[in-house]
Amino acid sequence: MNRAAQNANLTRRQAIRRGLLAAGGLVAAKNLPFASVSGAPGVSAEPAPLPPEFPEELRRKAPVQDLNDAVVFTVNEYTLSEYAIDVSRGVGSDVLIRGWFKWGDAPSWQRQWGWIPPRIHQMGAVFGGGLTCSTLVKGENGLTPTQLLDMATRDVNGRPVEFGNKHNFLHGTLSNPAYLDYLLRWCREQIDAGVDYLFMDQNCAAWGALGRNEGYDDYSLADFRSFLLNDFPATQGMAPDDERWQTKFKVDFKNSQICAGGNMQTFNYRAWLQSGGLVDKPQHRENPFAGVWREFIAWRDDHAWKSLTDRIRAYARGQGRCIFISANGLVRYVDLQVLGVWRRWRVRNGQVDLSQSQLDTWRELVAQGHALAGKRVPVVLFQDWGGGNPVFPWLTISPAQRKIWMRIRGAEIYAAGGFFAFPVLGPFGDDSNRDGTLETIAQQTRFYQAHRELYSRGQFLGSQAVRTTAQNLSLAVWTTDQPRELAVHVINREASGDEIPVRRNVTLELPLAVTPQSSSVVSPDWTAE
Repeated sequence: MNRAAQNANLTRRQAIRRGLLAAGGLVAAKNLPFASVSGAPGVSAEPAPLPPEFPEELRRKAPVQDLNDAVVFTVNEYTLSEYAIDVSRGVGSDVLIRGWFKWGDAPSWQRQWGWIPPRIHQMGAVFGGGLTCSTLVKGENGLTPTQLLDMATRDVNGRPVEFGNKHNFLHGTLSNPAYLDYLLRWCREQIDAGVDYLFMDQNCAAWGALGRNEGYDDYSLADFRSFLLNDFPATQGMAPDDERWQTKFKVDFKNSQICAGGNMQTFNYRAWLQSGGLVDKPQHRENPFAGVWREFIAWRDDHAWKSLTDRIRAYARGQGRCIFISANGLVRYVDLQVLGVWRRWRVRNGQVDLSQSQLDTWRELVAQGHALAGKRVPVVLFQDWGGGNPVFPWLTISPAQRKIWMRIRGAEIYAAGGFFAFPVLGPFGDDSNRDGTLETIAQQTRFYQAHRELYSRGQFLGSQAVRTTAQNLSLAVWTTDQPRELAVHVINREASGDEIPVRRNVTLELPLAVTPQSSSVVSPDWTAE
């Protein structure tokens, strides 16, 4: 049996019992129908009727133990009520992302919400929590002003930097052990309350949480001194009073503001920038430390992130638990990669631009995610809301266009070997049950669960071997070993307004060593094979 693409995508499979792709004969597939969809109604102030209960035969009996077995990921921010659980129940998710999330003040997770993870587990799903690793809100969780300022990073002038020009928001410094302990506290509390997975947003400064003019707190400057003297290859082994610090890096040992002790053991990089007139341009080419600082930030962030993930897992093991971890972005030391796709959007006049295939883009991200993790892990792409910023387009297009994006771009992501996290619930009023997209999500997730063996066990081969004269198709070929088959994903990008018209007389050609013994077609657009 075959599996493949997604709505408005035709899934086409050539089943092969002997041989794989090789130079040889051609196989043509003709008269393949492409399903259509009508536009969705506008966003409603009232919930729409929930979709039919997810088929029990497709639902997991228990949450997956290995995330490589998961095929349906959903964003469920927040899952704090019976309503949220009911909405989630209809889509058969394997992993709920950001069911809980900490911004600022946090509740007592176990006392208030500890009843929720067991309910999600009964649905056969992994339940995810998470927190920001960067943002601090003034007065949050009883922090005193002294504690807050101690944990906050600084600009080149030594002043706390307000995040996004918001008076109540600061950034924490990953060089302060007390701040890392503070982050771990919220991880522990969510683990104790039953979460299986933690989404760690803004996990490092290098990812972009910090602006160019911040990160210069005393804790970071102390780590920078250590990095210069012990870890940076170009200066490692140089004595604290080596004259090259003065000749090459222009450090004035006689200036007590820069080096209170007369050598690099007391070097104050912030004071050095101020004395050199580089406060507003610390990364200027005139700064001999500019490149070193960038490498330091990456090195420090990596060490802090590794330490935090190690401590999270160690705590979970001590509680007899296994915890999965991701960041927001492609990074190391994770069990799954999760990345927002907003930078890769294509919209024209309020319509999703489908003129070009993006399958190669998604495939590149999958390869990067595997390489950074050092193993095969799920690479999950999702729609980030970005604080409601118009740069993040998901909520700026109509619900009908959201359906088209999920059916076509979402299918490309799956065909590339990744996973799309369907937005079931999100911030800023993003509720799939109210905007009319939940039924489409349920249609897609039923398909992926019905064919999960392909998506969890199959291997991406490529797309260059498939030929067609048809326009606006995204194509990918997969293989499976047991049974020995080829699966051809065929995704129709020929949308018209809010509809995806039926297409007929589509022909595909594949170079095969032998004629397939059998062939079948499946799609989210119909239930039969």
